[in-house]
Amino acid sequence: MILKNAEFIDGLRKQDPAAAQHLNVCFVPSIWRFVIFRVNRDSHLAEDIVSEAVLALVTAAASEQLIEHPSAWLRTVALRRIQAHFRAAARVQHLV
Repeated sequence: MILKNAEFIDGLRKQDPAAAQHLNVCFVPSIWRFVIFRVNRDSHLAEDIVSEAVLALVTAAASEQLIEHPSAWLRTVALRRIQAHFRAAARVQHLV
């Protein structure tokens, strides 16, 4: 079942299983591909970042935050998490 963005976000707010399925089928694979290529194919790191992005989406939806484009929203969150990871890694490398 394909949901429109507003229906999907509303479903997440209501903890609808159809919204969770839609998230896993329609959004997670593309976010995974977006992340895995940006973290040098480190699957553990990619899994952590995708999980953090999905959790942030569910949390934001539950808090009534306006999310018009969930895919772009997830990519932005994932990209910020990737950048934060590499900044932290560079700081640690600098200290070593």
